Amino acid sequence: MRNKIVLSCSFTPQPTDDDLFLICVAEHETYEKPGTASVKLILEYAPKVAVKINSSSKLREGGQALLSCVVDAKPLESVRITWKKDGQVIRSAQTDTLPLTELLREHNNAKFECEAENNVGRGSGSLVLDVKLGPKILPSERMKAVDIGESVTFSCIAVGNPKPTIKWTKVGSPDNVLSDSENFTINAVTSWQRGEYQCTATVADFEPSTVKSKLHIRGPPSVSLIERQAATRGTTVLIKCEVRGFPLPDDISWFRGGVLLDIARLGGRYDVRQSPRPYGVESLLTIKDLHQSDFNIFNCTATNALGVHSMETHLIPIDPIPMYLVIPGIICICVLVLLFILVILLKRRNMCGSKSSKYSDDHSDVTVKVETLDGQYYPDMYAAPLENGDLICTKDYISIPQDNPDLDFLPPP
Repeated sequence: MRNKIVLSCSFTPQPTDDDLFLICVAEHETYEKPGTASVKLILEYAPKVAVKINSSSKLREGGQALLSCVVDAKPLESVRITWKKDGQVIRSAQTDTLPLTELLREHNNAKFECEAENNVGRGSGSLVLDVKLGPKILPSERMKAVDIGESVTFSCIAVGNPKPTIKWTKVGSPDNVLSDSENFTINAVTSWQRGEYQCTATVADFEPSTVKSKLHIRGPPSVSLIERQAATRGTTVLIKCEVRGFPLPDDISWFRGGVLLDIARLGGRYDVRQSPRPYGVESLLTIKDLHQSDFNIFNCTATNALGVHSMETHLIPIDPIPMYLVIPGIICICVLVLLFILVILLKRRNMCGSKSSKYSDDHSDVTVKVETLDGQYYPDMYAAPLENGDLICTKDYISIPQDNPDLDFLPPP
């Protein structure tokens, strides 16, 4: 009678046991060698997921990135993938890759998650992006007005990745750094500290971001005008009035000869326009087709809650140059130019020499014989006959004065 022995083995398989063999070995004294039996383990397991980023991705604002969902599961063919950004499903992404064609500020510190599911279970993996961002300065109050002696603080809150560095300067003095903190304070403000202050936020490899803040000192308006302005009848003239001070003027008025200008009654030849400027307000008076009556004293008056100020300018006439003076003037200029050219040509002709003449820069000793001639002059006694026309002419000579024929004295050369 044969006895039958049944041996059972129980264990929890792991994904690493997939495709491995489970072997049972039986030994008996009647066996020449142990008996064996084996079974191959074919496991199915839920997905194991990791999110990775392509090595060629440029994690900076305006760059691109490619995310991959790496899944280990069995069966793999039936895996379903879902992408999420900060917990919100990205419905347009249903494959194992997620392309980000343009990285924005919102992508920095964003959590991208990939979920994979099969008939055994579900798994997920995630990645938080570290995107380099250029500096951006958040909005804040950019214009402040104080009384002399008060303190004032301007803020410059900048965001970026990495954190931007801050630099405060006064417009017009870019090399003088006033502060490197987000808050810039001026204690006991004086009149010379009015103006614009610039905050510059910087992140390496990005263009800096700048904003300007304006400091006003409360006071009555200050008007600036050119004292005298000239124009020609029949033309158009512009008279500019610059108004400084804070608060800005409630009213800017123009007067001609002490009388308030009524633009509507001047036939359209007069026009006034006001424009904001960094210093305050510009009031521009335009007068077309100037008449004789327009040459007068003009007054610009500005008013704000703290006072009034005005200045005057005198518009004076300039008579146009008559044509009977212009034409002779043009002719005279042309004649002078021609004479100048003629003098240049004559000077060049005075320096002459034959083509066969040879000149040298060597310094040589030269003996010059000067004699006064009494009586008759015989050229053959003093000059050898010329051969082949080797005559050198120059204007560099000293003429003999007629009142000093014997050369008793010579003027300096």
